[in-house]
Amino acid sequence: MNAPAAELTRTSLSQPSLVNHGFKRSYGNAASGYLLMFDGVGNESGRRIYVPGGEIGRRFAYLLTVGGKEELVLSRLSRLRSCAGGFQSYSNKRNAFEHVDLVENLRISYVIRQDSVGGLSPGVYITDVELVEHAKGHQPGFYRVQYRRDHWEVASSTSNHLLNKYAAINGNCDDLEEAATEIMPSIIEDAYSGSTDTLKSDGYTIAYNPPPLYRGGTEWTTPEQKQTSANFTATKLAQGIYKAQKIGREINWTITGNGSELMLAALRQLPPNLQLDKHTVFLGAPGMAANPLLLEMQRRGMSLAKDITKTQTDDWTCVRSKMLEQFKTAGILEQWGGTPAEVAEKIRVQARIDGAWGFGLTASAFGTGFKIGSIAMGAPIISTFGGAAAVTLTAIGALFGASKIRNIIANSSKSTVLNPHYHPTKSNVDFNTQVIKQSGGYKESFMALMREMRPKW
Repeated sequence: MNAPAAELTRTSLSQPSLVNHGFKRSYGNAASGYLLMFDGVGNESGRRIYVPGGEIGRRFAYLLTVGGKEELVLSRLSRLRSCAGGFQSYSNKRNAFEHVDLVENLRISYVIRQDSVGGLSPGVYITDVELVEHAKGHQPGFYRVQYRRDHWEVASSTSNHLLNKYAAINGNCDDLEEAATEIMPSIIEDAYSGSTDTLKSDGYTIAYNPPPLYRGGTEWTTPEQKQTSANFTATKLAQGIYKAQKIGREINWTITGNGSELMLAALRQLPPNLQLDKHTVFLGAPGMAANPLLLEMQRRGMSLAKDITKTQTDDWTCVRSKMLEQFKTAGILEQWGGTPAEVAEKIRVQARIDGAWGFGLTASAFGTGFKIGSIAMGAPIISTFGGAAAVTLTAIGALFGASKIRNIIANSSKSTVLNPHYHPTKSNVDFNTQVIKQSGGYKESFMALMREMRPKW
């Protein structure tokens, strides 16, 4: 950080903008490598705010000016003197002095120094800035979803608050529209008995969990990029949960699939002793995140919906969860006491059924040579069955067996009709009836699966 002072003083931020937001163009500091942007005079805390020179300083100026967020960011930075270190900034677990603040899709990392350390005076030192972008239709945030006559509609813009009694976090989906209008409404109704009238009259809020996290119109490919976006999404969710708890707003959550991972990440960003007694949660097909999430919820005093958690019987998208984790889930709920303890035994019964079927050779009776264990070892579902020919064979097999194998093959499908993962609250009878009805018939349901899965073969 020991760049020449002359270089540190270069910035493309306009002087009027700096002055209007309480900043003063100051000086390059060759010793520290930081620019003083605000001198702390005339504010509550008196904190000075420093911006690094060199590459980060240039990037910071570029994002503000070229990114069109100069007024917004400078306004937010001018308030760091009063909010730095508070909840609306999130602390690094490895460094209690380091925090992160979000200004729309701009993430600002900074360190608070209370005294002189290593030649740095007390103040707020911005250490990094990063622009977190998502493709159109994949922007995380809170969206209001309302029922209009005979269909659901999702708002075109995000909100900063949880405004409804019912809220949801989606798992796998193609985009916001599908998650908000096709997948979540029926699951919420099933998760909370008697919710239909309120749900349709008042709507619900979806905390959108974008799949699988995008940037610049294409999927992020590096672990660092995905982690940045995941943190950004979890931070927005944590802020909403915090605000709802503080104003005493009761929220009934319905969380499906890997939305449970997002909720867990958000809860871990909250102040460690914050109790969330205004929040009730139902988990649909939560996968491996179920147990750590349940423990975190229990620690924070959150409530559980009546049925607590359900996974459609033929949903094997998380084999380890179905085969190994359900008994641990039952143990956690048993310690919870009350209604959760009563549900624990149901989960144990289902775990025994799943274990017997999964480790056995039941499916081989239908001529497929299929084993759930092969999926657990990483083999693709389609190749395990042998492709389209296997689907055709199962169609003329025993009714129950054929339907079951069709459903498990559909675990690899993106069809919200065929994939049981999108219907965690439905029994096998209800799910199979829906598949046949929406596909136009029993045989047609297999043909629909073949058409949808053909590109994967």
